Amino acid sequence: MELLGLKLSRFFEWVQKYKNRPEGFSIEYRRKGTNRQLDERVHSHILQELEKEKGLIDDPSMPIRFYNYSYIQDQLRERYQEKVSLPTIIDRAKKTAITSRNRIRPSTTGR
Repeated sequence: MELLGLKLSRFFEWVQKYKNRPEGFSIEYRRKGTNRQLDERVHSHILQELEKEKGLIDDPSMPIRFYNYSYIQDQLRERYQEKVSLPTIIDRAKKTAITSRNRIRPSTTGR
């Protein structure tokens, strides 16, 4: 336990795994099939949806001021059957300079 830096409960979990399958036992840690790279097709779909949203934001007759990233996520899921996290969408928007921070837009109500 000391050599491996394990606590008692984790040590006995490993002992049990070894007893159940000694030939396939390993203490090596492997990630489970996560692919950290975003497919180029998914990236282009994100940009397409961001551009559509930007058109609404830039239209002075529309009351929309900010991106609705959740809506973009829903559109990606419905139109392209792609599951993309919100942080990924926000990150792509910031990296491609589609969004502009601290943007002040004149009021459409005339106040």
